[in-house]
Amino acid sequence: MIDLLFISIAFPPKKDPECLQTAKYFKYLVADKELRTTVITTQQPTLNMPYDPELLPYDSGYYKKFDISIFENRYVNKINHILGNPLNFFPDSKYLFHKKINNNFGLIQQPNFIYSRSYPLSSAFGGYRAKKYYKVPWLLHLSDPWTLSPLVHYNRKDEKRHKYFEKELIESADWVSFTSEETVSSYSRCYPNLKNKFLYFPNVYDLIDIPKGKKNKFGSKLKITFTGGLVGNRGAKPILNALALLDDRIKSNLEINFVGEADRINIELFNSHHEKCVNHIGSVGFETSKRLQGESNVLLLIDNEFDNVDDAMFLPSKLLDYMIAGRVILAITTQGGTTDRVLSKLNGHSLSHNNSEGIAGFLKQAVDNFKSRNEEFFINSVILDEFDAQHNAQRLVEFIKSNSKQK
Repeated sequence: MIDLLFISIAFPPKKDPECLQTAKYFKYLVADKELRTTVITTQQPTLNMPYDPELLPYDSGYYKKFDISIFENRYVNKINHILGNPLNFFPDSKYLFHKKINNNFGLIQQPNFIYSRSYPLSSAFGGYRAKKYYKVPWLLHLSDPWTLSPLVHYNRKDEKRHKYFEKELIESADWVSFTSEETVSSYSRCYPNLKNKFLYFPNVYDLIDIPKGKKNKFGSKLKITFTGGLVGNRGAKPILNALALLDDRIKSNLEINFVGEADRINIELFNSHHEKCVNHIGSVGFETSKRLQGESNVLLLIDNEFDNVDDAMFLPSKLLDYMIAGRVILAITTQGGTTDRVLSKLNGHSLSHNNSEGIAGFLKQAVDNFKSRNEEFFINSVILDEFDAQHNAQRLVEFIKSNSKQK
C-alpha cells in the first residue's frame, strides 16, 4: 500500500476550471486500490470557488480529507491589489492555507509520496512545506506558468520574491509537471540545469462526459456558444467587431450565447454594442454547461491575446470540453500557439483576435451551411487520446508507484 498525500486548494466540489481538472485526475487516481490517498484542501466555499453540487460525486474515494479554514474578503483583496500588496499576501490571498497546513501533518499517516496541484500558488507552498516535513518524493504540478506567465505582472518587490521562491520550490521538488509542451520548453530554457525534472501532464477530458447524442439540431437559428469566463483581453470584442461587418440578414440567423462570468469591461462592451443576436448568460453548473454545449451548432473559444507567439503556451481546459462535445470549434487565438497547434488536429477554425474579416467570413460560411443543413460542416469527430483523463491519471499512478519512498 502506498500512502499518497494530495494537496490542492482547487478540489471538488468547488466550482473552478482547475477544480474540474483536479476532479478528473483524482477520480481515476483513487480508483487504483494500491494507493491510499489523504487530501488537504480548503473549506467550502472558498472565495471565488463557490460550491457546485454537480461536482459532489468527485469528492470521494480518499482515505482521509482535511479542510483548512482560511479567511478571505474580496474587498480587502481588491484594496490590497490596488495598493501593491502592503498586507503582504504571499504568494496569493489564500496564503493562510500554507501557513496553517503544518497543523495537520501530525494527524496524517506518513506518506510515501506528495502530489500538489496549483493554482492557486498557495497549494504549491503547501506541497513545499509537506516536503520539508516528511522528506519524501514530491511532484509539484503547475497548471499555469508562474513567473514566466505573460498574464501576471508583479511590483518590483513581489517580482523578486516570486522569482526567488519559484526557483526554491522547483529545486526542492523532485519533479515539476506542466500542462503544455510549450510550457515545459519555456521552463527548460529558463532553468536548463533542472530540465530533467520537468514533466508533461496536460489538462484532460473524461470520456464519460461525451454526450450520447451528437447529432446537430437545426433549429430556426444557428446557435454558437461560448462557455467560460470573460476577463480582460479574453473577451467578446473580436466577435462583436466581426458582427459589425455583417449585414442584418446574416445576423438574423445567428444566436450567440456567452455563458459564464464577465468582468466590468466585457459587461460594458455587451451593453454598448446592442447586438440582438448576442446574449450574455451568467454562471451555470458543470452539467448545465455540458448541456448547452450539446445544444449548440458551433462552440466558441476565446484565448488571451498575445503579441509574442512564445507567450501563447496555455492549453485551455475548455478546448477539451469542446473536443468531446462533437461540435465544430471556432477559436480566437494566437496563431502558432498551443491552442492553434491542438486545433489543427481537429475539425476547427483558428483565427487571430484582430482578424475581424476572417471571423465575419466564418460566421457567414456557418450560416450558409446551416441553411443548407450541411451537418458535416458542424461535426468534430476527432478526439485526441493524448488528453484522456483515464490515460493520464494512469500515467500519474505508475509514476507515483515507481518513485514512492518505501517505509
